[in-house]
Amino acid sequence: MDTDHSMAMGVGRFAADGIAVVSGVLRPAEVERLCDLGEPLLRGAAGPRPGVRRALEKVPEFADVLNDSQVPALAERITGPAARVVRSILFDKSADTWAVPWHQDATVALRERADAPGFGPWSVKDGEAHARPPRELLDEILVVRLHLDDCGPDNGPLRVIPGSHRSGVHPERNLGVIVETGPVVECVVKAGDAVLMRPHSVHSSPRATRPARRRVLHLEMTARELPTGLAWGETAMLSVSRG
Repeated sequence: MDTDHSMAMGVGRFAADGIAVVSGVLRPAEVERLCDLGEPLLRGAAGPRPGVRRALEKVPEFADVLNDSQVPALAERITGPAARVVRSILFDKSADTWAVPWHQDATVALRERADAPGFGPWSVKDGEAHARPPRELLDEILVVRLHLDDCGPDNGPLRVIPGSHRSGVHPERNLGVIVETGPVVECVVKAGDAVLMRPHSVHSSPRATRPARRRVLHLEMTARELPTGLAWGETAMLSVSRG
């Protein structure tokens, strides 16, 4: 299947379910370059790290690779040309990485805490201010997970309940019912594929039974502006839009 056809099908599935896998978004040379750029972040002096926040801000060359890839065209089909990356995380799920239980990502990273209607409760993660935003803002965030390694069914793939974002953010005690009653999409992918999802889709990943590296460049994109007094956590507000 060619990339344009895969993108068209993926965008259609995403519109219906809030989750889709798009094949071949990154070319092999782009995957290799992103891996090379990310390795110093993941292999620091203190040893391997399972994840690094503000990846595009710390390594601006990531954006150069992304701007030359199919990522802007894919994101533009969903968010429009004004979308920007407002959070970026480089993950590396290895043999020592834990399983992640079923949950929803219901907070956004902001530059600093400020009073704004609908934002809260607040928390701090790795020195960054986070708050739960109004539901309509979550509905306008596109998560693009760019896989830099193959991820088969035995390597702890992402699992998502399609359509689970439509009913908003749930108490953790209710997630079990959603998982039991909804189908599960297991995102088995090749290096260069992208997984699209809404952040508040109910998702998880099991512990790998045959561990291998699973590097993912996680981007959160939106064209949504924040209320006065708030600013997105990624200070560079790097855009991978051609607009």
